[in-house]
This record gives sequence, structure tokens and C-alpha cells, in this order.
Amino acid sequence: MRQTALKYSSLYFILGIVLLVLSSYMARIVGEHSTPFAAEVSRGVFLISASSFLLYLIILQSNKSLIENKNQYKRLFEENPNPMWVYELETLKVLAVNQAALQVYGYTQEEFLNMTLLQLRPGSEHEKLLNNVRQESPTYSNSGTWLHMRKNGEVFFVSIFSHRTHFNGKRARLVLALDINDKLVAEKRILAQNDKLREIAHMQSHNVRRPVASILGLINLFDKRNPANEMNGIVIEKLDVVCKELDQTIHQIVEKTYELEVENQQSPQ
Repeated sequence: MRQTALKYSSLYFILGIVLLVLSSYMARIVGEHSTPFAAEVSRGVFLISASSFLLYLIILQSNKSLIENKNQYKRLFEENPNPMWVYELETLKVLAVNQAALQVYGYTQEEFLNMTLLQLRPGSEHEKLLNNVRQESPTYSNSGTWLHMRKNGEVFFVSIFSHRTHFNGKRARLVLALDINDKLVAEKRILAQNDKLREIAHMQSHNVRRPVASILGLINLFDKRNPANEMNGIVIEKLDVVCKELDQTIHQIVEKTYELEVENQQSPQ
């Protein structure tokens, strides 16, 4: 702002000197053919006219720059690929909204501008929101993860960033909402898969090892030299029980592995 003021004041000063020299030269020419009073009047008229025109050009250029800057910032808001809106702090009413927010939430601009922040969230989030806005927020705030709701009732997770501002003379905040629903769903799916992998690993390290160890121990008890030994019958019965237990464990492992394969096929690529 100071550089702009210095720029225009310096320009006005330099051109003013030029106008003063020209007006003196003009007064001398006029004075040769008329009275000194007429020359001074002519000089004054020239100075006023030229200064007024110069001031007009400076103001016109300054307004043009302000309009260009305003339009540029307006485009940054309206054409931002992420949902953005401005809301009034006192009423939570939406004052402005960009095109990305209309597409993500499914409302028209007229509908969005007649809403409050509460209508962008499911009822379970209302108390949390009211408690948050009652607190004095810093100029810039990363509000974390929130649950929002589209026009069709679908809920999804967003990460909220906001900045304190003034809009049409009202205390307001500018909000940027990043849709992180797919990211959170993917993270939850990975965590669930990790739980199943740990369960499979536990089955393999404990549920499989135990019957295998039992089988090996029973084999050592089997009397190979005397097949008619009554102990062999008991051993075979125990082996049958242990083998069925091992078979059931293997089926469980196969079933868990199949569930993981199905989830991976159904997950978005």
C-alpha cells in the first residue's frame, strides 16, 4: 500500500513540475499579446485543467488496479477446486459459497445462501459445532475432522480450515472444507485387514502348532512293533480328534484369507 501511494505521489509530483514549466511558457506566450492579468488567468486555467485531468487518470488507474485485484481474489474463491464458503459469526448464516461446494453438497447457490452451518451437519454434530463456535477462535484455525451431510442425506468426513475475516461489514470466517471421506474409509479398511491378518497369524502360530505338536507326540506313543497293543487304539482315537481340530483350524484360516481377497477386490482402486 505504501509503495503504491509513493508511486502515484511521485508521478504526480514529476508531472506537476512539467505542467508548471509548460504553464509558465504558455503564460509568457499569451503575455506577449495581452495583459499580464490575462496571462496569469490563462496559466491558472491551464494548470487546473491539466491537474484535474492528471488526477482523473491516476484515480482511474488506481481503481482499475483495485478492481483487477478484487476480481483476481474473487476468482481464487469461486474457482477454487475445494469447497469454500463464508459464514457470519453471530448467526452462522452462509454469506457466500463457491461452485465446488455446490457440487459436493448438492445444493443450488440460492439454497446454500439460505442455510446455516447447522444444516451442513447431521444432528449428532450440532452440539459439537455450537460448542466450537462459542470459543474464541484464532485468526487462522485448523478445526480438524468433522462429519458433514449432503443434500441427499449422505454423511461424509471433511477436514476444516478457516480464517477470520469481514464480509459486507459483518464479522465472518472463510472456510475451506477438504473431503477426506475416501481416505478415512481406506484407512479403516486397512486397519480391519490388519486385524484379520493378525488373527490369521495367531491361528497359524498357536491353533495349528498345538495340534501338530499333539500329533507328533501321539505318533511317538504308537507301538509300531506290536500293532495289537491296546494303547495303539487309544492313540488312533486321539489322533482322529486332533486331526479334526487341525482341519477345522485350516478351514478357518482359508475362510479368513478368502474374506481378505473379496474385500481387496471390492475396494476402489
